[in-house]
Amino acid sequence: MEKFTKFKLKNSKKKETLKSDNLDEITNPLLEKFKVCHGRTFLNNSLESNYYFPCDKETIEIGALGHLTRKQLWDGNYSSPTEEKLLSGATVLEIGCGGGYWTVEMALDYPSSTFVGIDINSDLFPSDNQRPSNVGFLECNVILGIPFPLNTFDFVFVCNMWAAFTEPQWDQLIKEIVRVLKYDGWLEMVEGDPMFKNTGKTLKSIVEVSVEPFYKEKGISPDVINLLPKFIEQNNELTDFGYSKVNAPLGDWNGYFGFVMLKSVRKFMEEFAYMPDTIIVSKEQFLRMLDDFEKEACEIKTSMDLYRFFARKVQIN
Repeated sequence: MEKFTKFKLKNSKKKETLKSDNLDEITNPLLEKFKVCHGRTFLNNSLESNYYFPCDKETIEIGALGHLTRKQLWDGNYSSPTEEKLLSGATVLEIGCGGGYWTVEMALDYPSSTFVGIDINSDLFPSDNQRPSNVGFLECNVILGIPFPLNTFDFVFVCNMWAAFTEPQWDQLIKEIVRVLKYDGWLEMVEGDPMFKNTGKTLKSIVEVSVEPFYKEKGISPDVINLLPKFIEQNNELTDFGYSKVNAPLGDWNGYFGFVMLKSVRKFMEEFAYMPDTIIVSKEQFLRMLDDFEKEACEIKTSMDLYRFFARKVQIN
């Protein structure tokens, strides 16, 4: 169980007493966890983490917008056939919960169930007065394992984690999820197809100078929407594999929702501008490219597909 030791509860009642007036002793733990680049806060990747994007107030806002648009596209927060369990009282885990929007909203919708959100950065968690009593949050790095016993959860939800894991880590994560799932429990994973529909020259250039170098440098696979079904179907403890696919319009050619979707994608793409070790153009040039992309998407009716993959755990005889 050694791999499960590197986590801590958010808002722990225990307080440590500082025994030194040396400012370095106070600030060093913060400096070890975070670094600042171009005015944005990042996790210090000397830690065992693959999360390279900013993690600050703007990140929370982007996460909120992404949650709202996905809910609108699917007309709901999940696609797995789990409602009966949720109504009667289930235990639910969200991996990579970020600001906790999905977890908190689900907890309000299903007050008989218990929800836990885990993330590598507890600074993004909602405060105690922003969460219902049936929600808890835990800081942990799931690359080191999921810190719960065998057969703990009825439902495990993972969303928009395409940039967090290498291909072998995805395989290991799914095995860990299966370990903590109860029999007849459901796994659901949500990701977008990086191959947009109706793409123009500007978007292709943006991908070439930002996304492709990111994949190459960080060892992240661009084929996550094919990797996840493969690893799920290869696991002999999972059955009833299925998926739900929606198409998201990017631009006001599809009305106000398309306008919001485009702004959501634009805001996320801006994160690359603050990662100088990844993009191969200047920040200013990249932001101009994003301006051109917005115009282009509206003109040629760009869209993207999003998927929810789900499967049920069965007992192996």
